[in-house]
Amino acid sequence: MAKWNVTLLLIGLLASTNGLLAQEEIIGYVVDTEGKPLLFATVAFYENGVLEAGTETDQYGEFVVQDATFDEVEFRYLGYQPLRMTRQELEEDNWVVMANNAILLNEIVVVALDPWDRRKCGGHMGHPLEVDNTINLSVSTQRQQLTYYPNPTKDRVRINFPADSKGAVEVLTANRAVLQHVSVSAPVTEIDLSSYPAGTYYLRHLHAPLMQPLGAVVKVE
Repeated sequence: MAKWNVTLLLIGLLASTNGLLAQEEIIGYVVDTEGKPLLFATVAFYENGVLEAGTETDQYGEFVVQDATFDEVEFRYLGYQPLRMTRQELEEDNWVVMANNAILLNEIVVVALDPWDRRKCGGHMGHPLEVDNTINLSVSTQRQQLTYYPNPTKDRVRINFPADSKGAVEVLTANRAVLQHVSVSAPVTEIDLSSYPAGTYYLRHLHAPLMQPLGAVVKVE
């Protein structure tokens, strides 16, 4: 009887383990270089160069993949440079930051035509008035650089902020559960991790409408 009980217990443990493996889930966030979430970005999963699965981000820039076999993942969003990374890179840091394509428009000539002038100019009715403006446009984005220390830490983490910084800092688990929400206090905001077990936690700065991931911090005993 005891032998059957042990056998049944082993079968139950194996079934539970297989169930957990089958339910492996990876959660990630796609943001731009300013920390703004990218809504409905395309996420494609590849195995040996073959497309295996795909999804898109939600209104928070979040995506979830479950039970997918892949070794690479590609992110695409209109107006942004495509980004490709390995599965290992995604599992190590699931904050995916996409860079905006720089827009450079040189020598935009603004010409106004007089519709009442019947003299032809180049085969077209009207002639150019003396309006010739050249506009140079360069669009780029910059991410605010924030430093935090010490890392690893046994208890507290300090984050340096510029004098005019506002918003809040959140502490999250690997599954993105929010543990703390601390208002920014410039020039240094202190986060207390002493009550949490050893492990890796994530920091992000919220300043509506922006959300900037700061990175991971390791808590040690």
